[in-house]
Amino acid sequence: MTTRKKKLIAAAGVLMLGAGLVTAQVRRSAHGPFGFGGGHAARMHIFVAELLELTDAQKEQAKAIFVGARQSAQPIVTQLRQGHESMYNAVTTNNQDEIRAIGGRQGALAGQLATVYGNAFAQFYAILTPEQQAKAGRLHDRMRAAMSRHLEAQ
Repeated sequence: MTTRKKKLIAAAGVLMLGAGLVTAQVRRSAHGPFGFGGGHAARMHIFVAELLELTDAQKEQAKAIFVGARQSAQPIVTQLRQGHESMYNAVTTNNQDEIRAIGGRQGALAGQLATVYGNAFAQFYAILTPEQQAKAGRLHDRMRAAMSRHLEAQ
């Protein structure tokens, strides 16, 4: 694997951490630094924008990328929510066949959601300068190390 590809994968990994935060914002109104509502996700986006020293043009591009991803993800998120309710019903009735079937559908939907956000983060990474990409890689390394420490402590 080439160094460039490794860096891309590393940066995508750090940015993928934000995917869960982005997903949580589907119900919020489109405002804030990247078109998302307030709260933790908005603070994270501000932190990343400041850390990477994004230009105003990059912020606008990022907003367009992530708003588009959010719109693409919304039907998937809706299906995941419906699946969660179906799973609850299957669990409470101990319907093993339905639990397996719903689990498979939920897994496929989660994969679709990861693809939507993976593509969005790849588009975002592509608008970064080499210096910003290097900063994103260092951030990823720090977050991965912190996560490893956290998991080892449990």
